[in-house]
Amino acid sequence: MPVTGGCHGEMGCLLYRNSCRGDCPRLGHILGCGSWPGWLFRKKKEYFARIPDLTIVTPSKWLLDMARESRMFEGRRLVHIFNPVDTSVFIPPVNKAEAKKRLDVPENSFVIAFGAVNLQDPFKGGEYVMPILRELYRQGARHIHLLIFGNDDSSTEWPYPCTRMGFLADMGKLAQVYQGADMFLNPTKQDSLSYVSLEAMSCGVPSVSFRTGGVPEVCLDGKTGLIADQFDIDRMAAHCLLLYNDNQLLKRLGHAGREYAEREFSYPVIASRYASLYREILATGCSGNIR
Repeated sequence: MPVTGGCHGEMGCLLYRNSCRGDCPRLGHILGCGSWPGWLFRKKKEYFARIPDLTIVTPSKWLLDMARESRMFEGRRLVHIFNPVDTSVFIPPVNKAEAKKRLDVPENSFVIAFGAVNLQDPFKGGEYVMPILRELYRQGARHIHLLIFGNDDSSTEWPYPCTRMGFLADMGKLAQVYQGADMFLNPTKQDSLSYVSLEAMSCGVPSVSFRTGGVPEVCLDGKTGLIADQFDIDRMAAHCLLLYNDNQLLKRLGHAGREYAEREFSYPVIASRYASLYREILATGCSGNIR
């Protein structure tokens, strides 16, 4: 993450606000390494300073706020433009039952999808999936089927029938997974925006997620998905149960999510915003420095 001395996520550490000076909570336990992030922060800032006219674009308002708090880009222009999603690939299914059938998933099951490039990635919160599902089972939800995608070296035995899709590099096949799902479970612990929730939303599938980073900017609580405070497993399970029991709410969130994706995240919309930014920079001769 450019605003820090090297970490890809702040994970509760606020030293980036002070040029990463101090004992790094991640490297402090390694002899002699606790001060490295501060050194890296200074070096990065020196290199950025060599670019006279620099405009920083962040994919979420959450990251924009972090950039403003960091000393990395003091005096620079900071702009927020969402990352896009291909709304021509990630589209709602014409028929949900047929979408499930293509994946050999029982048509009458409530399908919960979850996944990431690497399911063991500590940032993605995979360790919360099992307790959430166990709570769902404890509360009587039985007709559930799981769709899991991503690299997974574990041999986890889930409380529900499960279809493992593996790592999916083909975006069309990934879209088919979302299309066969009723909801997407996203217990991420750190995300600047969350592509998985964005892709699911574009397919008309609402997410249940923690209030993490920029995720609430995609998963609008009560509008395009449901949000729980970070690490509140009981609330996550309650949200899943609500969607399991309320098909009208499920459909309403899904339809609103698709409209939101087309309106705010489609390629034409995001390209237009970047084009406007480029034209503005060229017209003013530039500068990415705040005057």
